[in-house]
Amino acid sequence: MKSIVESVKTVDRPIKVLQFGEGNFLRAFVDWIVDNLNEKGGFNGNVMMVQPLANGMGNMINDQKGLYTTCLRGIQNGSPVEEFRQITSVAGCINPYSDYEASSHRPRIQT
Repeated sequence: MKSIVESVKTVDRPIKVLQFGEGNFLRAFVDWIVDNLNEKGGFNGNVMMVQPLANGMGNMINDQKGLYTTCLRGIQNGSPVEEFRQITSVAGCINPYSDYEASSHRPRIQT
């Protein structure tokens, strides 16, 4: 099986969101919304995460080039539904504990 980095292309957009935290809720809810806005609403912006804990998930996120998959499961009109989506709205993750100097050279957030 191919990794997500081999099967999904990253999308280069301006960084418009600085997100403190890289946990499951933010990635599966907030970044999913940003991804949908890029596709359907013309937002044209990516998220740059900041890892808040020294032992966070920044390396994993950067190794995957910010790419990951969400799975939504639920009931719609009385029938079960399942939707998979490859998220392309994350530009990467800054780890201020190990990469403090480099974090000052990241792209500026556009307003």
